[in-house]
Amino acid sequence: MPIGKPITNVCLGVLPMDNEKDFLQFLENYDKLQFAFIRQEYEKMNRQKILDQTKIWKATDGRWKAYVDVAGKRRLIAKSSRAALEDEIIEFYKDPKIKFKECFEPWADEKLQYGEIQKSTYDRYQADFKRFIHNTELENKEIKKIDELFLENFIRKTISDNKLTAKAWGNLRTLIIGTMVYARKHGYTDFRISLFMSELQLSNRMFEKRIVKDEEQVFTQDEESRIEKYIADNPDMMGLGVALTFCTGLRVGEVAALKWSDYMGDFLSVTRTEIKYIGEHGERIADVRESTKGREGHRQVILNDTAVSIIEKLKAYTGDQEWMFARDGQRIKAKWLSLEITKLCKLLNLPHRSFHKIRKTYATKLINAGVAEKIITKQMGHTEILTTKQFYYFNNEQVSEIKERLNKV
Repeated sequence: MPIGKPITNVCLGVLPMDNEKDFLQFLENYDKLQFAFIRQEYEKMNRQKILDQTKIWKATDGRWKAYVDVAGKRRLIAKSSRAALEDEIIEFYKDPKIKFKECFEPWADEKLQYGEIQKSTYDRYQADFKRFIHNTELENKEIKKIDELFLENFIRKTISDNKLTAKAWGNLRTLIIGTMVYARKHGYTDFRISLFMSELQLSNRMFEKRIVKDEEQVFTQDEESRIEKYIADNPDMMGLGVALTFCTGLRVGEVAALKWSDYMGDFLSVTRTEIKYIGEHGERIADVRESTKGREGHRQVILNDTAVSIIEKLKAYTGDQEWMFARDGQRIKAKWLSLEITKLCKLLNLPHRSFHKIRKTYATKLINAGVAEKIITKQMGHTEILTTKQFYYFNNEQVSEIKERLNKV
């Protein structure tokens, strides 16, 4: 029956209705017919609109192909006939079957695009995804089919199989939360990841424990003295960079990004750092970012007399150049400073320790010296003293010194 055609007396006259009940039944069926017709026409129109907006072509292999949009990226689909391809396209838009990895990629891309993370952090996200999620059931799991039981089993199995530390779990947790929040915002799932994580109970016993020995984390007072004496007897730009770090606790990337304009007599203005990331062609790039790792992005470090003396000696090497550590106008990269402490440890027959261990040594000295906590956090670029005490404070006294202290108890 055509849409909109009125129910006239003539129409009623030809229909077999003996009573009022039959008449009402007719009206009910008439409305159903109208609704079904409208829905059919709407779906036909919507189908054609989708197909008109989709480029379809017949490939050289004889199959019909088209690209569909998946979370901002294109996915190629192919069928043996055009009709089958068109049905597949329509079915896809009805139920796109978005996979976990197809939400992870745009989530990470958006964070980089909007400046929420640096390229180095983006590269770490990619590396963590490859390490924890690639080639697992989660990677290609449909977002809408991820439930609490599946996700909890995946997390527990991943922690167990990979012997993850609490820190490594934190990195994986970031990826899962970010991806699932992205999926929910775009209507691919109703799963509330924040509620799930708040109720997830993981015992500390699950995580791999790394035994950290104090002597491996900091330089002893004797070792520091030997390094400083060698640098004083054999001064060069790189050695002075190491010596300056023992007096300031700067990160290696911060040292490598210092300019002479940052030196203000009693202070060093620490406003930038070197960052590393992978370029478009897979090359490793070391660049300078106009902010540091700390929350505020900059700080002023108070210089003691030794630090001032070291900086004055540095002027003989690079005082007329923009960068404090440079050769022929080119900035010295952080990796060369890192190699310098490796070289010094080898020359002096000391156990190898990374450049970051100098920063931990500096933090330990500040705490041992009873420096006010507010000053310590500012010098280190930390928000809370708990960070310094928990991750940067280690005993740097020799056994003989400790025994002497204990004998006085």
